[in-house]
Amino acid sequence: MLKLDTLRSMSSRFLKLAVCMCLVLARASLAQAQVQATAQPIIITESAYNMDAGYSRGKLWWIVVMKNPNETLFARRPEIRITAKSREGQILAVKDKNFPEIPPGGQLAYGDDLDPGEKPDSVTFEVTGGGFEPTETRPADYSQRFEFRKPLLRCNSFNCRLTAEVFNPYSRDADLMGTILFRSGSGKLLGGDTFFIKQVPARSTRAFDTSLWIKQPDGTVKTELSAFCGLVAHWDDLIK
Repeated sequence: MLKLDTLRSMSSRFLKLAVCMCLVLARASLAQAQVQATAQPIIITESAYNMDAGYSRGKLWWIVVMKNPNETLFARRPEIRITAKSREGQILAVKDKNFPEIPPGGQLAYGDDLDPGEKPDSVTFEVTGGGFEPTETRPADYSQRFEFRKPLLRCNSFNCRLTAEVFNPYSRDADLMGTILFRSGSGKLLGGDTFFIKQVPARSTRAFDTSLWIKQPDGTVKTELSAFCGLVAHWDDLIK
């Protein structure tokens, strides 16, 4: 049997260890709270939506472009709320959408759908969540872009098909999400859609063929393509 003094000594050590762990957790929580309090919020720089009457109930396609204005912080899993309302102000549909991370000073364009059941009078986009995390990386570390080569976009009255190659300039393989942006002649954002590109080899190209659910919006004169790390990948992993 253990002597009483030995038991007391062990209890004292466990108590000290528990106190130290609590202090470490409290300091970490305080530091995280300070980061969240001082971080600049995510900015929605552009947005657009359009109705597709090809569906029985009508389908609304929306797209947002978001910017992380913090040059020393990652934006982890930002969230926005899309709300469609009728002319009388009644809510027709609401969607809360989480997004992949946005690197320091970076942008993310994302397009998806909403089912309001009828054409709304207004659609609003509001940043509702997400966290920030300090990083030693800076915007210049992510200046290399995933490059789309020889894109071919073919659209009909229902949807579009996109084929191309994408080049990964980083030294690690990457699972990507890509977004196509439709613009008018003046550059106004008209619509867009997001798609997946899996396993793009490091410093290599990968061919892909994807169907887009959205059809080309009326008034489209030019298109843009952008790509970013998906939900299961991290930008900062690519440059380590």
